[in-house]
Amino acid sequence: MKTCCLITFICLMGIRSFAQENASSPSLNRPPLQSDKIQPIKIGQKVPETFLRGILNYKDSTAQLSDFYKGKLLIIDFWATWCSPCITSLPILDSIHKVMSNKVNIIAVTYQTKDEVKAFFKKHKNMENSTLPFVVGDEILSRFFPYKYVPQEIWIDSNGYLRGITTNDNVTVRNIDSLLNNNKLNFLTKKDSLTYDSRKYSNFQDKDILFRSVLAKTPLGIGGGWVDFKYVQNYSKYYKRIFLTHRTPLQLFYTAYTHGEGYVNYKRIFFDLTDSTKYIFPTHGEFNANDSLRNLYTNYDQWLNDWEKANDYCYELIMPHYVKDTIFYKYMLQDLNRCFDIQANIEKRLLPCIVIKLSDPGNTTKLRTTGLPPQTYWNPNHDTLKRIQNEPLSVLVSTLNSFKKNDPVIDLTHYTKPVDMNFNNMGNFFQREKYDVDELRKDLAKYGLEVIREKRLFEVLIIKQR
Repeated sequence: MKTCCLITFICLMGIRSFAQENASSPSLNRPPLQSDKIQPIKIGQKVPETFLRGILNYKDSTAQLSDFYKGKLLIIDFWATWCSPCITSLPILDSIHKVMSNKVNIIAVTYQTKDEVKAFFKKHKNMENSTLPFVVGDEILSRFFPYKYVPQEIWIDSNGYLRGITTNDNVTVRNIDSLLNNNKLNFLTKKDSLTYDSRKYSNFQDKDILFRSVLAKTPLGIGGGWVDFKYVQNYSKYYKRIFLTHRTPLQLFYTAYTHGEGYVNYKRIFFDLTDSTKYIFPTHGEFNANDSLRNLYTNYDQWLNDWEKANDYCYELIMPHYVKDTIFYKYMLQDLNRCFDIQANIEKRLLPCIVIKLSDPGNTTKLRTTGLPPQTYWNPNHDTLKRIQNEPLSVLVSTLNSFKKNDPVIDLTHYTKPVDMNFNNMGNFFQREKYDVDELRKDLAKYGLEVIREKRLFEVLIIKQR
């Protein structure tokens, strides 16, 4: 593995997989695999008959595993209530299950308790009419199909043979039909590194590491993640460590530029490159219109797989003591400029923007909170912001600035107290493409706020050829 050690006392190799993780992730605290006769099943092997207990949303609380795959394809979805990709995936799996119930069974399996899962159902009303059986308190299936990251999907054919272990992205109607028509699953096999622990720096004692800066290519087996050690004092952030995995060069540069805040907003990035596809992969339409790419590759998926493999990095920076975020991320930007064949700078440019102001300057009577616990509410699919409760306006502004194709948003209300606000159409938060400014204007008018378009000086990220 190629590793670029920038300024380092001790080197660390970064690692990768298919799902997210952070320092406090419950995935790290999942019950360990027991040392007994149960061995992991390999693709192509017959899955042993297994008695399942703790089944919810099914005709019985117990069943044989074969009850689900006899005469049908079975997909086992390993998930957890704390996993955002899992929560997003469950309604999709349920929809597939409803449409293809004569061909496919899908069961959702978690190590968590019955009470934890029932509390999840109570909070996520969109799962009330789910047709998926849920297996709780699992201790057996996770030993047949061990994992470190969720979601994980297990594909078992109607004869009980393991056909694939994949991520949730591969569970589509087209792929299911393909397998049912006896076609081979042409997916990367999900194989987690079960011994990896992102809380550990390396095999050295943590107390011995004083300073380290590492950029590395990300090998398979570890999920995309973000670990940072920081604290906030008087509205200022102080950092000591950051560790990012499964990141593109653009994502790394943008993290340094925004001081770790927000998703990539292309309105605040300017490229001066001979080939920007090294940093931004084109959409299907852009790919089909690009003669040079189509001459090299037969299809978009092939190109995208190669692109991700070539542009997948991890980065770590450890400081000897906590420093202000401006200093910390300046170090990071300098590191990245040293290691890539581009030069990134932060400059000020006049940009179109969206400004939030008080409709009646000085009148804040409509900005109120009931004082209930601070909370952000989403729609049942957890993809659209519906309400902020007892939160400052900065929460709203941060959400708006996470959308990729909207102009930057600034708050000029100078109102710092918490507020309650309801929203009708805030746009798809997971896709983060674009929200409707007119809808936002209508929503904020109810609270004595106006949304206007202006041009202002902004710090932007300029990426140039070296």
